[in-house]
Amino acid sequence: MLIVKKKISGFQLKQIAFISMIIDHFAVIFLYRYLYEGNSYLNFLYYIFRAIGRISFPVFSFLLVEGSIQTSNRRRYLIRLLLFALISEIPYDWGTTGIWINFNYQNIFFLFFLGLLVICLFEELQKIFPVTICFLLKFMFALGSMFLAECIRVDYGYVGILIILLMYLLNNKNLSIIFSCLILTWLLKFEVFLFLAVIPILLYDGKRGKYNKYLFYVAYSVQFLVLRVLYSIILLFW
Repeated sequence: MLIVKKKISGFQLKQIAFISMIIDHFAVIFLYRYLYEGNSYLNFLYYIFRAIGRISFPVFSFLLVEGSIQTSNRRRYLIRLLLFALISEIPYDWGTTGIWINFNYQNIFFLFFLGLLVICLFEELQKIFPVTICFLLKFMFALGSMFLAECIRVDYGYVGILIILLMYLLNNKNLSIIFSCLILTWLLKFEVFLFLAVIPILLYDGKRGKYNKYLFYVAYSVQFLVLRVLYSIILLFW
């Protein structure tokens, strides 16, 4: 029997997801404008980079659920997500569209805030209500959060909430990760590269790893600013 040794920490998983995300954002900021100009090489590069970028969301969703289990203070975790959602919105808008304030899409931290909020509500409901009523209330809150995600137009919308809740309800086990990524791939028009996220997640060793918890929150905003500034400089000399 082949035994795969799990040796990727939470910090390393975040690194993989973050690098994947930067590659995806590079394609959005630098290459999207050339997509319909007939340059087959740039078109190919755009789709390859976007495919690599698909890895990031399932990994970040998995880590959010892990964080909800391991954190010592969920309220502080929620506040942190909401705070950085607000801080990141202008860099996100400017980085992805060149417009400082754009209400058409909201950054991923709003989605993670909603996902964690529903997880917290689920656990509070279990303490108060009997099983049948609890199930109905959970179902209503889940639908409500997916509807809200669509209304405020967060990145990944209702699909993102669904995947976070699936990973949580199925206990973030190996089969749940595979099943969640299959559902995500199907709902997002068969973006098969999403399924590559299964590989690093299944190698996760259950350990957080040593890193500053604010590092990736800050880096999320900074990478939009850096990419947009570089893009603006290139346009001056192109």
